[in-house]
Amino acid sequence: MANPKTACSDDNILAVLSLANHRLLDDVNPLQGPPSTVAQGPFKSMRLLNLYGGPIDFDEAHDAGVAKMTEVRGGLHALRLPGIAEMMS
Repeated sequence: MANPKTACSDDNILAVLSLANHRLLDDVNPLQGPPSTVAQGPFKSMRLLNLYGGPIDFDEAHDAGVAKMTEVRGGLHALRLPGIAEMMS
């Protein structure tokens, strides 16, 4: 991670971007399940509620990390992974 070229690769930026969009809410205990009793229907596993144990939110710390990593790389135009710049803009 000492080398900015490899530390801020498209793959690493995508990984941190995924973390930024999947923060588990603090008031949810994964062992007890989500706090609400809203019926999720047969698509519960498609929304990953079975994995996260409840609602997810946006994580500002990882978002700031993605912004800094993109800046180190030279901006959105420097990213080469198809679709990643569009996801971030």
